[in-house]
Amino acid sequence: MRNGSCSLFCLDFFAWYRSRKAASIDAKYDQEGAAKPESDGGSAPERFCREKMYPPLHTARWVLIVVLLALGGVALHQASKLTTPTDNDVLLLGEDHPMEQYGIIKKKAFMDSKDAVLWVSVNWGLTPYDEPVYNHLNPKKYPNLKLDTSFDASSSEAQEWLVKFCDDTSVLKNEGKEVHCPFKEFKSWVTEQSGRYTNRANNVPYDNNGPNLDTYATECDTSGFPVPAAKFDRCMAFYARYQVDRGSVSTDKSLLRNLYQPAGTSADADVKLFFLRMEFASNISWTEPVDVLRADFDAWESYITDALATAPAGLRSGFHSGEAWHWMDTVEQMEAGAYGAAGITVLVSGFIIFLGTGNLAITLYSLVVIACILGSVVACVVGMGWTLGFLEGICFTILIGLSVDFVIHIGVAYHEVAEEFNRDGAEATRTDCTREAVAQLGFPIISAAFTTLISAIILFFAQITFFNKFGLIVMLSMVIAVLTTFLLYVPILDALGPQGHQGDVWHWIAKCRKKA
Repeated sequence: MRNGSCSLFCLDFFAWYRSRKAASIDAKYDQEGAAKPESDGGSAPERFCREKMYPPLHTARWVLIVVLLALGGVALHQASKLTTPTDNDVLLLGEDHPMEQYGIIKKKAFMDSKDAVLWVSVNWGLTPYDEPVYNHLNPKKYPNLKLDTSFDASSSEAQEWLVKFCDDTSVLKNEGKEVHCPFKEFKSWVTEQSGRYTNRANNVPYDNNGPNLDTYATECDTSGFPVPAAKFDRCMAFYARYQVDRGSVSTDKSLLRNLYQPAGTSADADVKLFFLRMEFASNISWTEPVDVLRADFDAWESYITDALATAPAGLRSGFHSGEAWHWMDTVEQMEAGAYGAAGITVLVSGFIIFLGTGNLAITLYSLVVIACILGSVVACVVGMGWTLGFLEGICFTILIGLSVDFVIHIGVAYHEVAEEFNRDGAEATRTDCTREAVAQLGFPIISAAFTTLISAIILFFAQITFFNKFGLIVMLSMVIAVLTTFLLYVPILDALGPQGHQGDVWHWIAKCRKKA
């Protein structure tokens, strides 16, 4: 988008400068009473474009308009078939590169359980947070999370609900696949220790392989599960430390990470549980196509919303998350960004053309041709098997800026030729305006396209896939933009371009003011 905006700005400035320069020259000759020198037909490239290039375009203008508009419609239809990727692979080095081959083989034949399924986490205790004065335009600033002060899992109702939620979700959402429910494990542990304590009190043999029962009674009570609310956090901390001490889990993966010491307290009895997470293996792989991920995300969203509506007050702010959702959102945003950038660029280019010419007809014709250029390039890459992935989204955004320049150059030149005739007291015909626009800018446009095309071809020798794709996009956009500009836009102006004050908004506004 930046490339397109810069080009449009430079073009508008060039048109303004050219118009002012012509007006100043006319004023100089008028003041001196001297006759303006007759044109000698311009340089050799101008004469070639005027005498050799324009006549066949003029002769075949109606045929070219019908054929090229039909092809443009077909191209736009084909471009609408652009889809998102069917997997999350980003092959930076090309499919045949040994490193990429290693990744493909590892993914297909040696995928571990974490990669084979989509893991969804259900979380409590955190809430999204933006700083009071937050700059969303600064890429170095990220939204943050803060503690959810409403989170409370200590009540008996909350403890029972969490266990039931884990059981229900395991059955409904993952059909018996792997589940990580720390709270359910906590319940089993509490039930086991309470049973040991009861057996000891009743002089019944019990398993000595466990925590000190007196310490357990102090920290967790002996009533079993659910743990009394007053001792819930202490018991959770005791359980977490015991798991680490016996080596069942490392500290960085234990529930100790989910506990904190409130400000102004120091005793272990004052610790609080601030975060809780359950993990479920979903029914699909996280490498599924984006539309499948979106359907699964929506299903989880609906399920979690309905489940939390029945939760105790301290658990109603939970939410689900997953690494696959990040990938899904990235691809969807790339798709939306590409289409959004295309729409914005077309609108901005239309505004610039209208600002530079003040003519609705030229603006409309320009937008139609720009749409045909964009559609044709996208249709070509769709036919080559491209999808709108991460790399392609960047390429398409750049493509949009490259597709508008030539059309706008010719449109503004057409208008400027008409203005020059008006300043001389004559009325230019469509043929006059189109012929001179082609003569003045035909060779510069072809030269610009040629040099850009040569620079794009060099990118085909790069090892990184992005540069190959970028080079292809630049090459296609240059070729199609030049062909469409001369074979469609020039014939449209030659056959249907405005004459006199047709479509001139500024003229009609001035005329209305005079009548008023």
